[in-house]
Amino acid sequence: DEIIAKRKRIANGLNKILATNDIIAVMQKELEVMVPQLDEKSAIMKQLVDRLNFDTKQADQVKEAVMRDENVAKEKAAVCKVISDDANKDLEIAMPALRDADEALKNLTKADINELKSFTTPPALVQFTMEAVCILLGSKTDWASAKRIMADVNFLKRLFEYDKEHIKEDVLKKLKKYIEHKDFLPAKLEKVSKVASSVCMWVIAMDKFSKVYKVVEPKLKRKEAADAELKAIMTVLKQKQKELAAVEAKIQALQEDLEEKNREFKTIQDAVDLTYGRINRAGRLTSALSEEEIRWKETVKTLTQDLQCVPGDVLVSAACVAYLGAFSTEYRDEMCTQWVAKCQEQQIPSSGEFFLLKVLGDPYEMRQWTMDGLPKDTVSIENGLYATRALRWPLMIDPQEQANRWIRNMEKANGLIVCKMTDGTLLRTLENAVRQGFPVLLEDIDENIDPSIRPILQRETYVHEGRVYLKLGDVVIDYDPHFKLYMTTKLANPHYLPEICINVTLVNFLVTENGLEDQLLADIVAIELPAMEIQRNDLIVKINTDKQQLLALEDKVLKLLYNSQGNILDDEELVETLNDAKETSLIIATRLIDTEETEKVITATREKYRSLASRGAILYFVVAGLADVDPMYQYSWKYFSQVFCNVIRQDHPKQTIEERINQLKLDELKAIFENVSRGLFENHKIIFSFLLATAIEKQEGRITQTDMNFLTRGRVGAVPYKEKPSNILLTDEDWETCLFLEEELPAYFKGFPAALNKPFYLEILKTREVFNYTTSREQPVDTWNKRLTIFHKLMFIRVFRRERFLLHVVLYLTATVGKYFTETSAAGSQLKTVFADTNSITPMVFVLSTGSDPMAAFLKFADEMKYMDKFYSISLGQGQGPIAESLIEKSLRLGHWVFLQNCHLATSWMRQMETIVRNITLGISKAHDDFRLFLSSMPTKSFPISVLQNSVKLTNEPPKGIKANVLGALNDLERTFFEKHALHAKWRAIVFGLCMFHAVILERRKFGPLGWNIMYEFNESDRDCG
Repeated sequence: DEIIAKRKRIANGLNKILATNDIIAVMQKELEVMVPQLDEKSAIMKQLVDRLNFDTKQADQVKEAVMRDENVAKEKAAVCKVISDDANKDLEIAMPALRDADEALKNLTKADINELKSFTTPPALVQFTMEAVCILLGSKTDWASAKRIMADVNFLKRLFEYDKEHIKEDVLKKLKKYIEHKDFLPAKLEKVSKVASSVCMWVIAMDKFSKVYKVVEPKLKRKEAADAELKAIMTVLKQKQKELAAVEAKIQALQEDLEEKNREFKTIQDAVDLTYGRINRAGRLTSALSEEEIRWKETVKTLTQDLQCVPGDVLVSAACVAYLGAFSTEYRDEMCTQWVAKCQEQQIPSSGEFFLLKVLGDPYEMRQWTMDGLPKDTVSIENGLYATRALRWPLMIDPQEQANRWIRNMEKANGLIVCKMTDGTLLRTLENAVRQGFPVLLEDIDENIDPSIRPILQRETYVHEGRVYLKLGDVVIDYDPHFKLYMTTKLANPHYLPEICINVTLVNFLVTENGLEDQLLADIVAIELPAMEIQRNDLIVKINTDKQQLLALEDKVLKLLYNSQGNILDDEELVETLNDAKETSLIIATRLIDTEETEKVITATREKYRSLASRGAILYFVVAGLADVDPMYQYSWKYFSQVFCNVIRQDHPKQTIEERINQLKLDELKAIFENVSRGLFENHKIIFSFLLATAIEKQEGRITQTDMNFLTRGRVGAVPYKEKPSNILLTDEDWETCLFLEEELPAYFKGFPAALNKPFYLEILKTREVFNYTTSREQPVDTWNKRLTIFHKLMFIRVFRRERFLLHVVLYLTATVGKYFTETSAAGSQLKTVFADTNSITPMVFVLSTGSDPMAAFLKFADEMKYMDKFYSISLGQGQGPIAESLIEKSLRLGHWVFLQNCHLATSWMRQMETIVRNITLGISKAHDDFRLFLSSMPTKSFPISVLQNSVKLTNEPPKGIKANVLGALNDLERTFFEKHALHAKWRAIVFGLCMFHAVILERRKFGPLGWNIMYEFNESDRDCG
């Protein structure tokens, strides 16, 4: 699915590029048509603009005239308003009375009039009032005339419509006596007649209004004249406004036409701009993705081929993850080869050469693993894939804690929880981690796993109401998908039951020579060239970051291309983003080239130290292999690298790199030999020296694996039959061995069986061994002595002079690595010397042998260090564990020493002791700088491996050889005790003689009970008593 998705995205991006190239040609033709149209529209628009400008000028002139007339009209209207306001103000004096009269008249009815008319002889005031009315109406002032007036149906109408503005002066004079009469008041008439009262009010109002009007009338005339003038002005103004409106309408039409033409022009212009923009963006896009086009074509082609091989590759990858994690590199390669061949035989599509890292690996992730401490050799990276890609949780066989350190660094940011199977709160810790999604590292797994965590191992989850649950014991807990479980064991060759194997993915994290070589090289350069190593580490981080950023930019480009809608060339933001991404990628690519060139220079300098790192790697495998000799010979990679690096840190004279490396090779060999051999029994020290020498010889190409196989196993398998000459005095088995040597090692032993009829000798360091397999008395020849190397001579002696083999092994060691490696340094085994290699977190382990007791030497050393009152000693056994714990806890605070003797007798407490030492080592339990922990034990498999691997070991066994014993005895003596005595030379002779006698007795022990009544150990306490 990943390959298909990746191919689809890249193919989509490639198609977008190809489509863009096709669009460019089409757009070029479109431009050829649109540009002339654009010119034509532009000319038409110019004509319209000129015409519009001319008409606009005319309109402006008309508008200016109209504005002048409008100003005149406004001024005239203002004058009219002033005159009108003045007249209205004067009229307003008479208006209240007039309105009251009108209101009173409105209240009169026909009945009221008839009532008044019915009077034959009216009241005096009524008649008086009606006379005033008759005067105004132009009638006689008698009652009969009054009645006729009232009889008129339009009487009230005549009153309302009376021409009050034009009352004659003589009428007003006649009316004066009525108005000025004291009883001519509406209030008084109200008492006589309602009609008379209303009419009275009307008469008074007419009189008053007429008088006011005479004053106002000139003003009104002036107003009418002004209004007439204003009307004439407005007539002219309206005409001009009509003319202006016509001109403006014409301009509006021109503008609309111009806008229409402008829209047409803009449409074509936009099309042209769009096309030019597209062509521009297409150029930028093509430029930005030109290299990608070529690369993407190849990538699509490669992915298509990979996709065809997916069935077989995935099948083999799944088989590798499921089955091969626990096996060695050779077996993994062999099985992969067989599986690929089987796929081809069954016609299952698969790659011709299978690479697990290519199928399952992510380059960025694998580089990140390397930065987190995983060795960068292929086997270690494959182990990383097995641990992270399998569906079952990984159980990593990790005797050197490389996987442990890698997991700690990798998951540190995710809140890694580290625990052990022996922790009392294990289930609660796992429960919280499962619920909260934290990774868990379960370390130091034995060959058994607690069945209570089986639900986690088998991922026995279930879904209820949309949530994922897991039942752990009696508790049902939420299962967070981010939870991870890692398990490690320090057992180099564990044997797990099938029910465990089917629940976990076993991953063999045994270290490889290449992996250790790279780690040692980094340590060497960090010490010798610290600035360069820091620069290289920074460069690795930068290269990793830059490569990841390039991938991220490519993914971003592909994503943008994939998600783009419509014509890609219309998306300015997309093209700009792609262009920016390209520029950024070019900068990064350039920087990456410079960085990689710098790294090559640094790597070339680092490679000068490669031979030293390679030497250290093979030495470590020799040291690690000692665990097969005795279970107490456990040495961790961490301890080995500390010893290795301490040698490099020592002060040294100025040397060339070649001289420095050659000197370091010798110094490293001596340091490793000295540190390790002091923890070996005497019988095993010569084996260790021999393994070191052969490992170096093998690395330098002087011996082969075939040579080693013959030395250790002898002849293996049948050889072509060849009859033995009758004069050759060899057994049939020895004769076949000679034939085997000629067959397997023709470069050295060609013709050897045929030459056995002549005596010959082999010489190692002037020690000659003569071989004569006939009855000949001739002088032995040196043919084979010259032809064979020292190791091939040793091979021959191993078979044909077996009783002399050990002697010649010592000679071989002297000739190859030096005499230093055949003798044990007495100074190197002294407590004072060994103590310097310990610290508050590194314990010292005394490996006991039968009859040995280091306590006397330890007490002497404690007295010398003035710690007699600050150390505690306890012999472990039943019930002593809690006491030992309390002593350790107290000493951690106070900086005292603790000596736990006979740890092999407290097998059940070893787990707890391992936890205590582990907490001290990791800093969980804070230790005083002066705190020291001493342990003693007989060789036993129950002793914690982690404690042995990270401790300084010391055997308490007298060295072999009289010289070594004498030197050891003299080194144990105080200088003043030996030299400053009253007897002077006699005293020194006595002491030396006693030491020599003791050494002779110790050497006599190898002959067993001969010369003795009983077996006795004769240890150091006996010598001290003497």
